[in-house]
Amino acid sequence: MLADPAITPVTRCYWLWTNSNYVLRTGAPRDAIALIDEAVELATDHGLAVAAVLRRYRIGHDLTVPNLTRAGAELAALEGARRVEPYYEMRAWLALQRGELAVALREAQTALEFAEERGRTYYRILDRFLLAVIHAEAGALDDARAEIAHYRRDTAGVQGPLADYHALLVDAYIAWCSGDRDRCVEPLRGALAIGERERYRSHWIWHPAMMVRLYGEALERGIAIPYVQDVIRTHALAPA
Repeated sequence: MLADPAITPVTRCYWLWTNSNYVLRTGAPRDAIALIDEAVELATDHGLAVAAVLRRYRIGHDLTVPNLTRAGAELAALEGARRVEPYYEMRAWLALQRGELAVALREAQTALEFAEERGRTYYRILDRFLLAVIHAEAGALDDARAEIAHYRRDTAGVQGPLADYHALLVDAYIAWCSGDRDRCVEPLRGALAIGERERYRSHWIWHPAMMVRLYGEALERGIAIPYVQDVIRTHALAPA
């Protein structure tokens, strides 16, 4: 279909973007980067407005690899640009990966306020998950529980298992961070069962430090070991 000369640049651009997201979640992240780079180039060459959004999603690809140097440079280049989602989300995600948790929290709260003001339900929901991860990482576990409860309410009835996967991962991480490793097991088992079935190799707000801890727990407990090992290899994760 893509070889058809009647396919417009807009259609081709959106297909590349969608495919890059799919590959990022289920395949090799660097393959996904090649696809989204092609989409950005095509959109820029044809003056498509979606190029602004694609550039921000490209940063998300860098943060998943992760290539923090490039992600930081790209965000710096966008400082004078129009605030298009997901801009503040990417700033928060970068700060989280750098361990700058106060900055991450501030940027994530700004992202949520921006999404609410603009009526952007999709990003408002994702921002709740982002905030839950940041709070858990910072040890603010009650706040993390409150945000993931809000996320669950907002995603109730949504088709597909991704929302449950996200929520169970955070439940497991909250338990791990609280020192209750036994309470971590059930939600971790549930999350990884979904991940294995759906072939997830990454997710929104992929945070290697969090995943190393959860995957380490899974390996110790004998949970989804072949799947966990596969994702560890995909991202070249190292023990803490």
